[in-house]
Amino acid sequence: MPNSRYVTLIREAAINSDHIDGIDPTDPTDYEDSWLKYVEDELTTLSGHTDWQTLETNTDWESLAYNKDAQTKIFDLNISGGNDKTPFYTSGNYTNQDGILIGNFYERYSGRLNLDHQISDRLTLGVNFGISKSKVKRLGEDNAFTTPMQLVALAPISPVRDPDGNLYNTPVTSYYNGLIELEEVDRATESLRNFGNAFLDYKIIKNLTFRTELGMDIQNQTMNYWASPLSESGAGINGYGESQWYKSMNYNTNNYFTYKNIFNGVHDFNATLGMSFQEYTEEYVYVAGQDFPSSSLHNLASAGEITDGETTADKYNYLSYFARVNYKYKDRYLFNLSGRIDGSSRFGVDSKYGFFPAVSAGWILSEEDFWNSNSTFSFLKLRGSWGLTGNADGFGNHAHLGLYEGAKYNSQSVLVPNQLANPDLRWEKSNQIDIGIDFGFLNNRLTGELDYYNRKTKDLIYDVPVPGTSGYDIQTVNIGSMSNEGVELVLNSNNISKGSFRWSSSFNLAYNKNKLTKLDGATSMIPGNDGRFMNSLILGESIGVFYGPEYAGVDPENGDALFYKEDRTTTNDMDEAGNFIVGDPNPDFIGGFNNTFAYKGFDLSILLQGVFGNQILNGAGAFMSSGSDWFDNQTIDQLDRWQEPGDVTDIPQLRFYYGNSASASSRHIQNGDYVRLKNITFGYTLPTKTLQKLRIDNARIFVSGVNLLTFTKYTGWDPEVNSDFRDSNINQGSDFYSAPQIKSWTVGVNIGF
Repeated sequence: MPNSRYVTLIREAAINSDHIDGIDPTDPTDYEDSWLKYVEDELTTLSGHTDWQTLETNTDWESLAYNKDAQTKIFDLNISGGNDKTPFYTSGNYTNQDGILIGNFYERYSGRLNLDHQISDRLTLGVNFGISKSKVKRLGEDNAFTTPMQLVALAPISPVRDPDGNLYNTPVTSYYNGLIELEEVDRATESLRNFGNAFLDYKIIKNLTFRTELGMDIQNQTMNYWASPLSESGAGINGYGESQWYKSMNYNTNNYFTYKNIFNGVHDFNATLGMSFQEYTEEYVYVAGQDFPSSSLHNLASAGEITDGETTADKYNYLSYFARVNYKYKDRYLFNLSGRIDGSSRFGVDSKYGFFPAVSAGWILSEEDFWNSNSTFSFLKLRGSWGLTGNADGFGNHAHLGLYEGAKYNSQSVLVPNQLANPDLRWEKSNQIDIGIDFGFLNNRLTGELDYYNRKTKDLIYDVPVPGTSGYDIQTVNIGSMSNEGVELVLNSNNISKGSFRWSSSFNLAYNKNKLTKLDGATSMIPGNDGRFMNSLILGESIGVFYGPEYAGVDPENGDALFYKEDRTTTNDMDEAGNFIVGDPNPDFIGGFNNTFAYKGFDLSILLQGVFGNQILNGAGAFMSSGSDWFDNQTIDQLDRWQEPGDVTDIPQLRFYYGNSASASSRHIQNGDYVRLKNITFGYTLPTKTLQKLRIDNARIFVSGVNLLTFTKYTGWDPEVNSDFRDSNINQGSDFYSAPQIKSWTVGVNIGF
């Protein structure tokens, strides 16, 4: 909100707090000890060299966070050729992208080569190789208080710069001024990635082949960070710097036999037997230092003091054996049977391996002889499947082990424990049933798919808090079971195809119901409300539901924020409030609707995307919709606050440091439904005669817009968002100063020679 409204609200909150304390701030004898004096002194500080009383400064900090003229430039070149025995494909790409938030930049060069060669009728060799180099520049870490988005919380009465042209910082800015990161911090990450795959296909005998593949993915990454003495990190220590080096190597091999044959013209048989192995290793080096003799010297070798350092090395392996049989009879009866044994080094000796079978069947009714007389369906297929899959990702590589780290004790080097062992940690397993139907009407002018699935997952892997007396914070354990049940619908239609005009549509809608069906141990829930985020695990509910105090509105007599107690009566004391399930970040429905139009050389596609039935926790609300507790700029809804007895509103009276609904509760949970114009593209393909004159094979000019319109009741910056402020695999649907999705226009040309 602008300066005048901000000052009005801040002063009003102070006066209300004085009245609660029995102080009359208009009385000169009371003023010196009043909240109003404290607030007006703070407003004087926040206004820097300007005068808040005359509203001299009105800074739009939000506009300073965005790079409104951010541009993206992408250049691609693809070349293919060769002959029947030695085809090749090569490509190159250059990307240069400015972020929509200030101080963010991305640049990448990449290239790729695919080359196959048939040595003989039996033997074929091939290689796929790629290389990329990228550079990323950015400001603070995601959702930290130094990110550009945090600028929106600064007071509008605070000027950006002092009379000498230097950026203001605390205490003139209520929080750290993120613009300082732009001018006084250098943070750059550079990556070099090499990846490739080589294969050999050998025909052993008729119908029997052997294929071996060897792949690698090697990445080297460096991150250099330097903060001047004027920045938050470098203040008081004469500058601060970090240097990080990271290297990862991912090797994998697949080796398998394939047998294919058709017996008597009706029995189509395909079988595969093989194994795969993957090894992932990584190394990490970190050094930090401070006390730089000059702001022109950013290399850590110039630091007067090395303050920290760390080196780590890590590795994990996967080993798998698999078999698969596909059988098709008369192109209408389909059967598939598969099984695999997967082993992971992330589990203990007794739990490394899991067996995961699957079976499926299908029947294409429209291929039956009796179907010829059916004028309704032009295609109809029934199918069903059952399978068991395993998950060994999303947690540490050695979570089953007790780990130690080096430390100092009494000037001696010692080992101290830093991870609680769990030798019983085992595979997370999902048992899924799918039943589906594929159909076509009117000679397939209308086609679609309808699927029902029921997935039951047991032995969920999660980091569970442990008592502090154990000396640890968390332990990775198998905590229980959950289910996902849903329906998915896809419809494709050729609406009009007349002359040069064509119109086709595609619609999809998915419904999913998630439920935690079992929690091991004596508990029925693992709460996650830490005062800012509320995602929790509760038996019988969806994963990550919001759990905490339920807001009951405002007492019309005194402006108190009210909350429900366990007996559903209300209280103005948050400590007496009960805890309830107050929202679910998991959507009920996800859908999309795409329309494509074509007329002669022109084409137009419009994609709508929608999400329905979920809620979002606006984490910034506890600061920017909190009655001015922290001198943050306030959201416009605070203008509807309670001001006098009889006011009916859901915005409580503004109070300074009295916590009138400032903590996380259902008050800051909002409807997350939205419909978005995700993409619209308009293009023109040059006609053949023009191409011949230009001596090119094809050319298309297009303009495309992304995220141009969004229809939602969510009052935050973007409903398609999730904060990563708190690292946990159940946290979702929380918005804490998160950057919105990019809204962009693209103009491009595709040319083929």
